Amino acid sequence: MTAAEYPAWPAAGEQRYLADMARAGSHTPEQAGKKAEEDYRTLLPQGVATPDNTLLVLPADGEPIGNGWLRHGHLPEVTYGYSLVVDPQFRGRGHGRSARAIGEQVTWDVGDRVVRCNVFGGNEVAMSLCTAVGYRVVEETRSRDLAAGVDGCHRLRGGGLARARRRSGFCPAWWSSSHG
Repeated sequence: MTAAEYPAWPAAGEQRYLADMARAGSHTPEQAGKKAEEDYRTLLPQGVATPDNTLLVLPADGEPIGNGWLRHGHLPEVTYGYSLVVDPQFRGRGHGRSARAIGEQVTWDVGDRVVRCNVFGGNEVAMSLCTAVGYRVVEETRSRDLAAGVDGCHRLRGGGLARARRRSGFCPAWWSSSHG
């Protein structure tokens, strides 16, 4: 990616990242927007010239069809793929596979030997692509929003939580006899 191509790229990337986080349920849209902006600013402080990053414009027949972002040295000998995008009108033609291969070659060329990436829940196309080209799941994270706090447990006071505690023998430190 050239300095001239860069200015439009972060805004579009932040919007995709925001949408992925919100769709996956890891952040509210407001939280996702703040995190996306902060992550791009922190991870690419010098834009396209930020060391240890490769920003790619993906070509097909001399035409840009998407882009990718690789951060090298994420861990020793590990490149992290932050983004891979094939424009919608070019999808379904094998360009995602080609883009992965380009990213792997760039990773190898900089001396890293492993590529890792994050695919947000619900992105079935990306998950299928990763599986099809030989990537494997090494970590899966799930979460539950406990913004309701203990209130969610209070709904069980009619005996449900007490029964669960008796069965498991577990009594959380925050539990007191006043909870029933």
